[in-house]
Amino acid sequence: MKKSLIGILGLSAMALVACGEGGEGGTTGTNARIRIWGPTEERAVVEAVIGAYNDANPNDKITYDFTAITEADAGTTVAADPTVEGYPALFACADDHLSNLATIRGIVTPLPNIYAEDVIEATAETAVTAGSIDGQLYAYPISVDNGYFLYYDARVYDETDVATFEGLLEKSAEANKQVIMDVENGYYSAAFFMAQGVCGPESLSYEYQTNKSGTQQVAVYDCDWDSDAAAEMIYESSKLFTTYGSKEVTPAATMVGAEDKDINTGLGNGTLGAFVSGTWLNANAVTAWGDNVRAVKLPTLQGHQLGSFAGTKLYCVNGYATPQEQATAHKVAQILTSKEAQLTRYELRSSIPCNLEAQADEDYIADVATNPTLAALQEQSKYAAVQATSAEATYWTVGEAIGGVILRGTYTENEVETDLNKGGVAAWKKYLEAQVALLTDPAALDA
Repeated sequence: MKKSLIGILGLSAMALVACGEGGEGGTTGTNARIRIWGPTEERAVVEAVIGAYNDANPNDKITYDFTAITEADAGTTVAADPTVEGYPALFACADDHLSNLATIRGIVTPLPNIYAEDVIEATAETAVTAGSIDGQLYAYPISVDNGYFLYYDARVYDETDVATFEGLLEKSAEANKQVIMDVENGYYSAAFFMAQGVCGPESLSYEYQTNKSGTQQVAVYDCDWDSDAAAEMIYESSKLFTTYGSKEVTPAATMVGAEDKDINTGLGNGTLGAFVSGTWLNANAVTAWGDNVRAVKLPTLQGHQLGSFAGTKLYCVNGYATPQEQATAHKVAQILTSKEAQLTRYELRSSIPCNLEAQADEDYIADVATNPTLAALQEQSKYAAVQATSAEATYWTVGEAIGGVILRGTYTENEVETDLNKGGVAAWKKYLEAQVALLTDPAALDA
């Protein structure tokens, strides 16, 4: 956005803190200290927002230690050990981690009513749903931009080129440019199964069931990714990708399965022509491609519109932190998810607000109208599955494994490599049946 939004934060932050003093949830005290975990891109937001709060409240300053860690890694690390050295009192995570953190691990607990009521009233319903379990709010929604789409360089491609994956890769090979999509990641590999006319965005969901011994809650999935349609789609996808070099990552490969850090490298050295990611890489793309940055929904493949996940990012309070740390965490979470903070986050990170007043802000609305990345995200959301209700921790391991096999076209078990593409649809169906069974009939259910 053209003008800074940070200056107005200090004026309303004092009102936010009032609900943290006394009543349910305890007192926060003054000059509080807190450890916060969040992605690298969030550091600038925390610095700006907490800095503005401290300027406006010199007698109630907040001192913080910020550790850069992705939302996925934060959720996994805290779930494994909430008292790990340097543990956070407040941490950002993706909504699909909430069920494990709350239902299974008991680390994140429902927000005190005095906080929950305010958040529910101020926040878009979809974001509240993502932060809730069985009607209770467990976390503070940050943004609703946890989705992905296709970025491309308009100097290399036109709109026709990027409409299909086949056309995208063909043009990329002609132009000696690479396309990056982190297919070896369940977040992205799901796109091919969730495609329209294959399995669709409603094809993955789960519920917790108690195992036979009554000692554990186990996620049991409803998933048809081993259907004939899925096997054919994945076979065709793998054939296409391996044809364009995805089996081994080399400078000569056109199709590359790689992470965001590799996207940034490709943007910097000029080898990248297009990539699949989210709004968090918008600034990097603009730096590299300038006015030539374009963004659209995901392309089709074999005539099927690719699907995706859509989710909400959350701030969670660590229930294993001390009572004082938790009280401070609630206070800081309110500040970092306020209207002004969410507009600041949009300005600095292109994160889409979920605060209703922020969504209605005139400057924000005007800016969105000229922002192609947000238009692409909104268009792709029509084909997206709600991440919070579709996937939890156990899915990601399976999704990652499948994605790696799609890129290579081969599967290795007991040191024996099977060329699934050579075996065709039948070979892929057999492989997918075994992988899907890990979700629909998990071994832990019989323990």
